[in-house]
Amino acid sequence: MGGITLWDFSYPKEIKVCFFETKLNPNEILARLEEMRREEKSKDKAIQVFDAENVCGEEHLYHSTRLAVKSFKRGGISRSLEMEILLFVAGERQISRALEKVGVKEGTKRVAVVLVNSSEEDVKWIGERTKPSCNQERVRRIFGIKGRDALIEILERSALLPII
Repeated sequence: MGGITLWDFSYPKEIKVCFFETKLNPNEILARLEEMRREEKSKDKAIQVFDAENVCGEEHLYHSTRLAVKSFKRGGISRSLEMEILLFVAGERQISRALEKVGVKEGTKRVAVVLVNSSEEDVKWIGERTKPSCNQERVRRIFGIKGRDALIEILERSALLPII
């Protein structure tokens, strides 16, 4: 008798997630990404960065990004795919609250990067690749989660964001 799969984490190949140790100042990272966006001007490409300590690993980022891309194609919450991804990853409708939760800030040393229709080569300048991880206690505190598995709660919030 086969088991039941609770979550299917197979995602479109246009979505990639990378984690980096970085020595760069967050403002340097954001400025360089903004410059890349201006040069590219493609609505179906996106690169978004997060404080890796404030997200719950690859599954969190893949799932939220898949939902954000789907939402954006239907009119979405925001005007850019990057912002749509930010909102879905944070489970928030307000950009300022989303940035407070998962955005890179002064002191960020581990960065998670979501790429949509972009290459990992585009962001290797950020730093040295590292493995994803999830500090359940930290993420629970940041997202206000009590007693549940942080990843499951976050995935539910992302899925419900368009209807909240």
